[in-house]
Amino acid sequence: MEATKVNFKTDAALKEQAEKLFGQMGMNMTTALNIFLKAAVQQGRIPFTIMGDDAASRERIHKALREAQVQAADPDTQWLSEEEAFGKFEIKYGL
Repeated sequence: MEATKVNFKTDAALKEQAEKLFGQMGMNMTTALNIFLKAAVQQGRIPFTIMGDDAASRERIHKALREAQVQAADPDTQWLSEEEAFGKFEIKYGL
């Protein structure tokens, strides 16, 4: 297997906390991230449930559904592909 480099930005305090946690588990950041990536690929999804404020999440979903109903009723609506729609939905509603 040929190794490749991946660079990403994160909050400095979060990085420090994660390095401390992973160190307590006997691994470094690279090992922890590789475990995450392998689990995501094997499972075909993020390998854990992402939780948030349930009330806020429900409100974002309801708002999105209301907007979708209005757009669906508009004959001038320009339809997006599924990938484009989910991308915009995730960005706009923070999901």
